[in-house]
Amino acid sequence: MGLVAVGTLAGVGGVVFSDAREVLLSLAATGLFGAVLAIVLSSDRVLPDTVAENVYASSATNGAALVDALELSDRRIYVPANGKVLLSVPAEGDQSVPTDPTVPWSSAETDTTDLVFEPSGSGLYRDVNRTLPGDLDPEVETTAKALTDGLVDVLEIADEAVADVVPSEGKATVGVAGSAFGDVDRFDHPIASYLAVGFASRLGRPVTLEVRSASGSADWEITCSWDSVE
Repeated sequence: MGLVAVGTLAGVGGVVFSDAREVLLSLAATGLFGAVLAIVLSSDRVLPDTVAENVYASSATNGAALVDALELSDRRIYVPANGKVLLSVPAEGDQSVPTDPTVPWSSAETDTTDLVFEPSGSGLYRDVNRTLPGDLDPEVETTAKALTDGLVDVLEIADEAVADVVPSEGKATVGVAGSAFGDVDRFDHPIASYLAVGFASRLGRPVTLEVRSASGSADWEITCSWDSVE
């Protein structure tokens, strides 16, 4: 229900505060999409792939348009804070990581604004995390296996997910095939978002996210990095 609250409050704010209308209505779409997705996947109702894709597409378009309008960077940082993980999109040239991100956005004492979102993958990770044993090995390889298994076997939003973990470089690359939400390289895509949220939560560290198309058995490669975040 937290995502519902974010989306609803942002929607009301868009009506009341005309100067922030476009910003808040975009945030409303993002928050409500994440809430609806989590509710549907935790119920017995089967969500057709075409419906899932169409609903997500609107959220992705709004989020990307907001980032472009504010001339922010292409960095996507998933930051653990106060028992949850938030998505931070910093200003162009800003290499810092927010230590106490807030929703819907945070501003430094500069002329730039960093946007902070509720990730679409938060509810998905919570659903998978409930299925994991409390004494799960904290090693990153075990975390990666649990997250990829969750994508395919629990959430059923990908046909295949295989992780290649390089602990010495502080990163894990997951090859994904058969996305239920179409192209994975869009803004805060549920599959990529879920993986970034999962690694950030389990490792207790900020995680940067990169997505690129792949060849071979995987359609997409999703790289989550933690040692590169200062």
